[in-house]
Amino acid sequence: MCGRDSNHIVYKTAPKDNNWILVGPEFHALHHVYPDRYMSSFIKVFDWTWGTAYSFRRKRFTITEGSGAFTQGITKYLEREEGVACIRKLTFGADWDDHNFEKVIPVLSNSDVLILAHSCNGEDALGSNCDSATQLIKLFKKYRATNPAYQTLPEVWYIGSEVEFHSPRRNARLQRDSQSKRRTFLPQARSFYDDPDIIYRHIVLPSFLSSMGNAVLSADWTVRCAMWWIRRGARYIPVTYTGIAWLDYFKFMYCIPYANDAGQM
Repeated sequence: MCGRDSNHIVYKTAPKDNNWILVGPEFHALHHVYPDRYMSSFIKVFDWTWGTAYSFRRKRFTITEGSGAFTQGITKYLEREEGVACIRKLTFGADWDDHNFEKVIPVLSNSDVLILAHSCNGEDALGSNCDSATQLIKLFKKYRATNPAYQTLPEVWYIGSEVEFHSPRRNARLQRDSQSKRRTFLPQARSFYDDPDIIYRHIVLPSFLSSMGNAVLSADWTVRCAMWWIRRGARYIPVTYTGIAWLDYFKFMYCIPYANDAGQM
């Protein structure tokens, strides 16, 4: 214990930090992994101000490809970000389908961050938006954790939207998407959010320019806004111009039940 305080605890892998304002040993452990990040010593004001509560350095990103402009924008952002080790893309139909995930296991086991950006508004919304997303996260958690040399926990970014919580009255396609996520995936997401063995970030988007609808704000703005929050350590990320996503935070945290099968493959 000589020369150590309460923030200096030896970890093989930095554990999940659930304290949003105070600095504890979990947060400080990340400073020893990334010495130019996570620099606050008592409260996290410094890292909130300067955006140093996250590091992209040496991280291997895997993204499930979607057709939206946000997916393309976030890929370009990561390509420009200094220090990113690699960016891999997984395509539905070529790398996995709703019943076969064998091809993705080698990729997931050698990834640090899994970005789930694929989406479907058709008849198969349940399979694409809920079942396959849940299975990919569980496989990532299982196979990424098999290497004890990793200093940080596996991390998931799920690209959602305000539609998850509010079903459009006059759009049958978006109603299917909303209902499938609200009934099936959001309880899984709520469980992953509190899971001590994975860092789960839930990104809530507004309408944006893509092949799936008209634009109000550009995809570039939504990407920069999401990254602004991530750099400050946020795990629920409201990218909104209406304020709805802020209200959805309370629904997500206090109204969505945990999944009954959260620990099952």
